[in-house]
Amino acid sequence: MAETLDPKEVVTREELFMNNRCDQETLINELKIGNISKEEVREEIKRLSVQGAKTKGGE
Repeated sequence: MAETLDPKEVVTREELFMNNRCDQETLINELKIGNISKEEVREEIKRLSVQGAKTKGGE
């Protein structure tokens, strides 16, 4: 049976889009001012990809 979701915990696609966009803009700004390197971003993306694959495999 489907679980009833709490409306306070549900987000819209627009909210997800805006959150993603803010994250991307923050990342770009950090790269521009030199707080992080492209290599650090690549390594973190790889780490998160592996973590995501492990999570999906464990479901």
